Amino acid sequence: MKKGVTLLEIIIVVGVIAATSIGVAALYNGNKNQTILNGQAQIITQQLNNASAAARSQDGGYQWWMHFDNPAGNGSNTTSLCYGTSYTSSGVSCAAEGVGAAESQRYVLNDNVKFIDPTSGTSKDIVFQKATGFPAATVSVVIALVNGSGSRTITVNAITGRIDNGIDSTTLPLVTSPTVTSITTSGATLGATVTSNGGITLTARGTCWGTTPAPVTNCVAEGLTTTGVFTHARSSLPSSTLIYYRGYATNSIGTGYSNDGTFTSAAPVVPTLTSPTATSITSTTATLGANVTSDGGATLTARGTCWA
Repeated sequence: MKKGVTLLEIIIVVGVIAATSIGVAALYNGNKNQTILNGQAQIITQQLNNASAAARSQDGGYQWWMHFDNPAGNGSNTTSLCYGTSYTSSGVSCAAEGVGAAESQRYVLNDNVKFIDPTSGTSKDIVFQKATGFPAATVSVVIALVNGSGSRTITVNAITGRIDNGIDSTTLPLVTSPTVTSITTSGATLGATVTSNGGITLTARGTCWGTTPAPVTNCVAEGLTTTGVFTHARSSLPSSTLIYYRGYATNSIGTGYSNDGTFTSAAPVVPTLTSPTATSITSTTATLGANVTSDGGATLTARGTCWA
C-alpha cells in the first residue's frame, strides 16, 4: 500500500495551483478591463446625446459639437463639449473651431483607455446641426484598451441621429412626420409619428409650437407613451401668424424631436350676428338686441345696436 506523496507529486500539485491562480487572475483582469472599456463608451455616448439635444433645442442660440483629442506621446485622451455662434473648421481646441466658440465641459478618458480613431497626434469633431441635432454625415470614434485587447466604436447616424456604442441600443426617441389639420384662428390639431422609443419606455410624447424655427416652448404632452402616430388639439395660437411646430418624445436619455412643420393660422373675420330683437317700444325709445353667434376668431372689442 502506498503511503505519503512523492516530491514529484508535490511539484505537480503546486504547478496546477499556480497555473489556476494565473488563469483566474487573467480572467479577472480581463473582465475588469472590459468593464472599464464599456463604461468609457457609455460615457462618450451620453456626452454625444447631450450635445445632440443641445443642438436640437438650439440651447443658448448656439451650434454644438464634440471634440475628441488624441495627443501624441503619453498625453491624456480627452473629450470636450463645444459651443459657438457657428462651427468653422477642426482645430486644436473648442475655441479655435468656431465663431465665438468655447468649451462647456471636458472629460479625461481612463488611463487604460485610448482613442484609436482619432489616431495618435490627431483630433476629430462631431458637429450637430441646429434644429435636427443630427450630424451632416455619419461619423464614428473608436476607443481601445491600452493594456489588453478590445475596442468599442461609437457611431452617430446622420439619417436617424441614432448613437450606437455596440453595448446597448438605448438612445433618444426618433420622431418623424409632423402633421397639422383643423387650422383655426387660435388653434390646430398637431401631431407626429414616434418611430422608435430609443430602446427605453417613453415618459411623454407631444408637440411644441412657436413663431421661430425648432420651437422648444409651448410644448404639451399628448397623454400616451407609446410609439406610433398621434395627434392632439392645440389652442391659444395667435391669429394670422406663421407657426413652426414639431413633435417630440421623451425617454430617460432625453427628448427627441421631429423636423419642423409650418402653417399660418387663420385670419379673423367679421363677427356673425343673428336674431335682432326689439321690445318695450314707445314713441321715442325701444330696447334693441341681437345674438352674437361668432366672434370671427378674435376677441370682440364692442357689441351693440344701430338704428336709422
